[in-house]
Amino acid sequence: MFCGPSGFYNAPVSKAIFFLVLILSITLGILKSSNNAALDFSVLSQGRQLWRILTASTIFGNVGDAIVGGVLLYQCRVFERLWGSNKFAAFALFVSLFTFMVQFVLLFSVPAWFPRFPSGPFGLIFAFLWNFHHDIPTVHPIQCAGISFSDKTLTYLLCLRLALSSTPASLVSATAGTIAGALYRSNGLPLKRLRFSSRMSAFASRVFLPLLSSPTIRRRSVSEARYAQVPQQDPDEQLMYEQHGQGYSDQLIPGHNWMAADHLNDPYSQRNFQQPVAPVQPLEQDIESLTAMGFDRQRVMQALRQCNNDVVAAAERLLSGH
Repeated sequence: MFCGPSGFYNAPVSKAIFFLVLILSITLGILKSSNNAALDFSVLSQGRQLWRILTASTIFGNVGDAIVGGVLLYQCRVFERLWGSNKFAAFALFVSLFTFMVQFVLLFSVPAWFPRFPSGPFGLIFAFLWNFHHDIPTVHPIQCAGISFSDKTLTYLLCLRLALSSTPASLVSATAGTIAGALYRSNGLPLKRLRFSSRMSAFASRVFLPLLSSPTIRRRSVSEARYAQVPQQDPDEQLMYEQHGQGYSDQLIPGHNWMAADHLNDPYSQRNFQQPVAPVQPLEQDIESLTAMGFDRQRVMQALRQCNNDVVAAAERLLSGH
């Protein structure tokens, strides 16, 4: 299951959505008040409990859906790193409003068929699924009994479980979110250019970013990584060699370099003086998988070399902005 770098590094909006949904859903589940968050025709038609308009897209109706939805929301951070926080926030708002409007229209036009819609961010999750399917490459596919599986299979199964949690209403909500995701990707509509204004973005950065920012991930350089992999000599043995080479040998046999003469028989010296191995060139299929995500070919090749041709690690490095 492709997730990118661990945690919410460089993804404050995803972090806010994840914890807001999970905390509210579990809290109301423990208090047995989750039913008060769903869109219910019998209640809204009388003008009562209007807060359901807000909770319908933010709180899951039960703890089971909250756990499954939390796993899927956690993966949304990949797109925030890829698009930027401003664009991702605009995307989340658009798909949530679109899904709510579909639910609201069906609720009041055909209440006999859809008297109630389960609450939860179905729109965001299934709009994410549409983009996940098209933008995230399949890594390590396997065949079992004629069926193809990959690291993305678990994500699809979790989405299927969520879509069938309260059929047919949950399936309609999932479909509405998928349509919203498809509309957002459409080249015929200007939805990809949706952004919050610079003033709103600056205000959110000033007020919320200190609360939602995650520690910066420090990546070791190639030289640091290679040095860390070199076996270190025991301090006592190193001291013995230094005393032997700088003391007895230099005094008794002037001009004789004991360390240089015997380093071929020294296992520590053999390990420290290994010749560097030429790097393996990245495979073309790995380059195509990552360039399909929208990255420049030169950056992709550089990331693959730095990650020893590990496609998942290279994708994580690119998504994190390194």
